[in-house]
Amino acid sequence: TRDASRRLIAGSAIIGSIGTFSLHVLLPALPAIAVALDVAPHSAQLLISLSILSIALGNLMVAPLSDRYGRRPIVLLSLGLFVLGSAAGIFAKSLGWLVAARIVQAFGGGAAMSVMRATILDHFGPARAASALAACRASR
Repeated sequence: TRDASRRLIAGSAIIGSIGTFSLHVLLPALPAIAVALDVAPHSAQLLISLSILSIALGNLMVAPLSDRYGRRPIVLLSLGLFVLGSAAGIFAKSLGWLVAARIVQAFGGGAAMSVMRATILDHFGPARAASALAACRASR
């Protein structure tokens, strides 16, 4: 069970960092995105603000679904949304399509993060969950 706990912490750290990484990796590219899509820099910043909102909505909306339908199917669906949004972003030809793709991507990332936190709580219990979550954050 100790091995299972370590795998759970490692998996949670990886999944938990996906949404955060995708948000931060975009920041230095914003000026280039604005130039490539021929939009004003402040318009390109919608990619960041709407992504943050979408991560929050993913966290709030999906946790109850994972209670009802189970953790595994919901985290897999969330990761699927993240991948779908990422793929759509690659082919986006306008700011509107890129923003839509980023919203889907961020929602999936945020949803996966919340389900993994709930999984940690389920596995370790309330008393040990805090130290397990801290281990997830430290490994990022």
